Amino acid sequence: MPKVKETNKFSGQSCEELRQKVRWATEIFNEYGEKIRDTIYLQANNKSDAEDIYQDFFLSLVRRPIPAHIQNVKGYIYRAVKNDILDAANRGKSYQGQIARYAEYKSVTSYSALKKDRQNALIWAEEIQKVIQIIEKQLPRREAQAVLLRYNRNLNISEAAKSMQINKRSFSRYLCMGLKKIREIIRKEKTLINNLL
Repeated sequence: MPKVKETNKFSGQSCEELRQKVRWATEIFNEYGEKIRDTIYLQANNKSDAEDIYQDFFLSLVRRPIPAHIQNVKGYIYRAVKNDILDAANRGKSYQGQIARYAEYKSVTSYSALKKDRQNALIWAEEIQKVIQIIEKQLPRREAQAVLLRYNRNLNISEAAKSMQINKRSFSRYLCMGLKKIREIIRKEKTLINNLL
């Protein structure tokens, strides 16, 4: 029977190639880890995300090791760390903008519905319950949990992440993906209703 090459199912690399990249990244962190951490803590706007950036930088070194032709490793690492910090900041701004737009939309629609009269408030509560049921039935468990903690229980991101026992970045990913899927579901339902009319 021929010998099958062991591969990593996520990237197509052999496990030995991946192990070698992890060893190289570990060597870099053994030698430059404190400088990397100091640079991240000095330059990151959000200190609570600095540890996540530090861990992500290790993974980025595993994915993209320092090229062999680089002679100024310290300078290369410094530039790479700055780029990772900028990327994290841009992702954070994009995410915060999406959340702000969603919150604004939610507050405007909920305020106008509740303002009309008490009967509309009951209808609104029923609609919210229907949306919660859609979230629970159609979203993956973690995404549904993130959306409901944030918007049904009104927890802030830190509180909700703590409740799920995950870091804020992971919580934000679940929340973002959940909201995206909810918008797709609502868009499909509106299209279906318009086609029936």
